[in-house]
Amino acid sequence: MDLSDFYNQQSPRGQLFFVAFLMVGFSTVGLLLAYILAIPLFGLSFRELLEILSETPAPDTLSVFRYMQGFQGISYFILPSVFIFLICRQPLVLREKQSSRMLNSLIVALLLVLCANPCINALAAWNGQLHFSGLFEGLGVWMLEKEEKAGLLTRLLLDSASFEIFFVNLIVMALIPAVGEEFLFRGIIQPVFIRWTGKAQWGIWLTAVVFSAIHFQFLGFVPRLLLGVFFGYLFFWTKNLWVPVAAHFLNNAMVVSGQYFLSRGLVSERILTMGAKSEDWGFLMASAVFIILGLSWFIRGQQRRML
Repeated sequence: MDLSDFYNQQSPRGQLFFVAFLMVGFSTVGLLLAYILAIPLFGLSFRELLEILSETPAPDTLSVFRYMQGFQGISYFILPSVFIFLICRQPLVLREKQSSRMLNSLIVALLLVLCANPCINALAAWNGQLHFSGLFEGLGVWMLEKEEKAGLLTRLLLDSASFEIFFVNLIVMALIPAVGEEFLFRGIIQPVFIRWTGKAQWGIWLTAVVFSAIHFQFLGFVPRLLLGVFFGYLFFWTKNLWVPVAAHFLNNAMVVSGQYFLSRGLVSERILTMGAKSEDWGFLMASAVFIILGLSWFIRGQQRRML
């Protein structure tokens, strides 16, 4: 029995355990390799490297954090997914479609990401105001600390007017997460959950919950959950994993590009947070209308294919 037979004969629970095992294995090996290569690459000792990564990034150590984040994304998400794709001989395009139809699907998906930004900002602002009290007060404090720490690191990594650093950020913080997370969650985990539950909707939503939770940024849990649902349905509707990859990349690239343009004084912060304030109701309404129209287009296409 080869690995392909072993994986395909497992129950959904067994397949999820196997995926988790691969994630731990590849990320452990990847982390060790990242440390080993970082020593000569940055001219640091092992102890100095550990000290840098345990402290708040300084301007002269941000390159180390970008390097480690890129390595983590590749080893934790991309390599386990590619390994399973190879052993299961699973294609990234599950159904061949007319090129014009697929191009239309891609364009509509990207327009939806662009137009949904005000609604996403509004949800993020609402989610960030949630507070826990009583028995869950300690949990709320922990979540807030995690959110502030992650937010600080993201701002430090993105806050640069250098085009070279902007290009590196696009790769490390937009491209690698988009490819890795879509390969893993939509390409590997979502089909397992659909098989487990017997319902595509349940599989898509459960995958989105895991996708949002694994980021450990719970004050942004709801908008990330809904983005995960959207990416999941994109794969379900188009049967082409590159469509949610492209949509995910655009969503990440908008954040990276927005901070780059902001640091160069080309845009105002008001534009980047459009939808987060009550006076933005007009943009929210327009965003909601575009979302409804875009999703309706995909749903009608799905219904026509089922006839």
